[in-house]
Amino acid sequence: MICKTSSRALPDLYEASIAELQDGLVEGHFSVQLVKAYLSRIVEVNLNGPALHAIIETNLKALTQAAALDDERKVKGSRGPLHGIPLLLKDNIATLHEEGMDTTAGSYALLGSVVPRDSFAAAKLREAGAIFIGKANLSEWAGMRGQVPCGFSGWRANTLSLLPEC
Repeated sequence: MICKTSSRALPDLYEASIAELQDGLVEGHFSVQLVKAYLSRIVEVNLNGPALHAIIETNLKALTQAAALDDERKVKGSRGPLHGIPLLLKDNIATLHEEGMDTTAGSYALLGSVVPRDSFAAAKLREAGAIFIGKANLSEWAGMRGQVPCGFSGWRANTLSLLPEC
């Protein structure tokens, strides 16, 4: 998937490495457009088309965060190789509740729960400049509560799985 921006085409989002994306960000060829492109791709295959239901929810503040990180790069320079890079996290990795994304481990029982802070991993990624664009679906409780079908989600649509077993 190659997307056009006002200044230059984004690299192939299927195959682009973090280093390739970072080069484009550093050179100013694209910025917020990168996050928009990945969010568009989520809509294209997660909700429409094959309707994979692999992403539980997206971060409504991701575009604002991307713009702020672009501004920061211009003023202070890069934080490192993850500065401005969009990432997805599994839904069992806690993220700031203020972003509007739940941390449910795929369970309806945790919908609306408020975590006090980012998990250690999320905090380190955020500190490095990563942008969490959404939460990925997983089998409820990551399959730790007995025999749970592949991709079964208690509060969102089950993921489309072509595998007979997980």
